Amino acid sequence: RRGAPPWSGWHAGERGFVTGDGQAAMLAPRALDRGRIVPKMKSKGAVKKRFRMTKSGKLKCSRPKRGHQHAIKDAKAKRKKREPIIVDGTWAYLLKRMLGGG
Repeated sequence: RRGAPPWSGWHAGERGFVTGDGQAAMLAPRALDRGRIVPKMKSKGAVKKRFRMTKSGKLKCSRPKRGHQHAIKDAKAKRKKREPIIVDGTWAYLLKRMLGGG
């Protein structure tokens, strides 16, 4: 029962969460933070190596298909591949959380 409201009969005791009838739930003491369960949010290594945060808080990443076979592409296409992608919206919110900064 994660995120149970305070009026539901659960409260934080010395041995973890204690139900209204005095039964202690089996939770590690370090999982408690002021009476709430706080799961650990680990940063994702795959996201850390592909995205960078700018000074203004935007997310930057490089464009796909930049590896090889550029002889057949025209100059404009090659120039466009050099400029980064700025991620915004919902994806930016999710990726910032995955980076570990919140």
